[in-house]
Amino acid sequence: SYTIPINKIPLLNWTSANARYGGTYGWDVGPIIPDDPVYGAINLGNTIKNSNTIQLNGQLNFVNLYNKISYLKDINAKYRNARTRAREAETRIKTKIYTKENLYLREGRARYVVHNLKTENISVEVFDENNQPVEVKTEVLSNTRIRITSEKAIRSARVVVTGTIEKGQSPLIFIAESTVRILMSVRTLNLTYSRSGGTLLPGYNYGIDNFRFGTHMVGGQMEPGWAFITGWQEQGYAYNSFERGALTTDQTLNEPYAMNHTERFTARMTIEPFNGLKIDVTANRMFSSNFSEYYTANADGSLPADSARGRIFSGNFSMSYIFLGTAFEKIDDKVESSESFDLLKNEYRKTISERLGREYTNNTGVVLPPDSSNTDYVAGYGPTSQEVLIPAFLAAYGGRSPDDIAMNAIKSILKIMPNWQVRFDGLGKIEALQKYVNSIVMNHSYRSTYSVGSFINNPFYVADTISGVPIITDLQGNFMVEQNINTVSINENFSPLFGVNLDWKNSLTTRVEYKRSRTVAMNMANTQVNEVNSAEFIVGAGYRFNEVPLIINQKELSSDLNIRFDLSMRNNRTVIRKLEDLSGSEITAGQTIFSLKASADYMLSDKFTVRAFYDQRLTTPYISNSYPNANYNVGFSMTFTL
Repeated sequence: SYTIPINKIPLLNWTSANARYGGTYGWDVGPIIPDDPVYGAINLGNTIKNSNTIQLNGQLNFVNLYNKISYLKDINAKYRNARTRAREAETRIKTKIYTKENLYLREGRARYVVHNLKTENISVEVFDENNQPVEVKTEVLSNTRIRITSEKAIRSARVVVTGTIEKGQSPLIFIAESTVRILMSVRTLNLTYSRSGGTLLPGYNYGIDNFRFGTHMVGGQMEPGWAFITGWQEQGYAYNSFERGALTTDQTLNEPYAMNHTERFTARMTIEPFNGLKIDVTANRMFSSNFSEYYTANADGSLPADSARGRIFSGNFSMSYIFLGTAFEKIDDKVESSESFDLLKNEYRKTISERLGREYTNNTGVVLPPDSSNTDYVAGYGPTSQEVLIPAFLAAYGGRSPDDIAMNAIKSILKIMPNWQVRFDGLGKIEALQKYVNSIVMNHSYRSTYSVGSFINNPFYVADTISGVPIITDLQGNFMVEQNINTVSINENFSPLFGVNLDWKNSLTTRVEYKRSRTVAMNMANTQVNEVNSAEFIVGAGYRFNEVPLIINQKELSSDLNIRFDLSMRNNRTVIRKLEDLSGSEITAGQTIFSLKASADYMLSDKFTVRAFYDQRLTTPYISNSYPNANYNVGFSMTFTL
């Protein structure tokens, strides 16, 4: 393996970018049985295999790009943190002076002075008739009025009031700088792409050379070839090797030629619109496939008309997606009510069937008649067709229109949709709140994945050689699909939908969280939708008692006592919804869980901790064949750290 560096691109300012390729090659000797009583001499050949990995990593630091422009660099520095902005405010201070002359001050009598400076940040100086400073008592009554008292009488006093006022920033400048800072919200971008593959080829005739490479010159052709040794993948390699005579012609060989392939793509972007708000946006896609087929010669060692048999192509797929359109459907006991399922069952399947019928007509010029069993559908694309169910399912549960939803189940990299995580701690930096709290942190997270559990090629699929449309139907009258898919599913998780953590000045910590999640799977074999919904509300609090004394065996200890309390209510529900069965929907599992946890920790030393705890869990099931139950866990633990 070796690393190929990519030159830095100054315009885009790639701070880290590299591509890596690694290949491996292996060889396993096979058995040779010269005197089998039934088959005679048996030569199963050897087994060769290889693999490779190609990976590209890149990191784009937009901050360094912004800072190449001095104006943008100054704005970044100004809005980097609160201290920087405080220093900026100190430079925007102006001074005003108010003078009052010929003022008569009686001994011990207060005198009011109205200065109209509109600030309480003032300094007062008093001079007598000889212009000598006089000590007086000053009281600030308002931002325009003071009261002074002199210990001696002054007939012609002069009072000088100096006030400092912070100059307000120009609204236009503030708007302009804030807009530019928001436009510079994207701070970093990380990209990772990897592709790996491997080949396993049984029945290889030749051995290895002195360098253990297994390279042999046969008829001017080097076997197995440097491309194979370095890990390069070629689907037709087995057939070409068979034609060259590099594979055994023994008919007892019954091991498949196999290949595997995996692609992964991940992107992560950090966005900071303003100080205190951080958004992490992620997107990912994974595609994995496995390919196998058998190569067997005729009795005379020649290649049959179809030298490859038993071809199997299978795999799985997943990618980040967005299903917010239906994420907040109400979770209740009325399982018969589901707007998404009703749209899938009654409307969206029909729309998708009509779209597929129009595409068939556009490709062939043939207008498909209505389905014989259900005239609302087009013949060949009935209500149980895989090609109808998958796009209708994604449209119904993704909150999208069936008129423009993509029809293919395996999505391209261009169809990736981002997920995100949001963290905001700006409220704790407000001066009025800093009197009460050390920090206020708000969290929100959204993760959603669309997955194809598994797919496998359909050996009965036949397509027209000219138009490419399928020409064979199954027992339900639906066109055969090229790849049979068992299930497609969506997995959506708000963890949390909304969360707040507060650290108070009085050693108290509190938190509130609300979480939601759902998993919805569409099964093609029985045309059922399986929904698993969950909602959880959590309230927690903790308090630290500082230096709590404890006497053990006449020895006095002093340590912090940490108390923690958590209360949660969780609602889980599993519902099966049947598209073709008249029995409708039913709850198959689910429960309401009430949980109460409390604990207290006390450190007897830096290595020894005592903990007391109480854990209560009450479960009330939805279905009648389960019963309510309660679990209580009470006790203490002692932990010694080596």
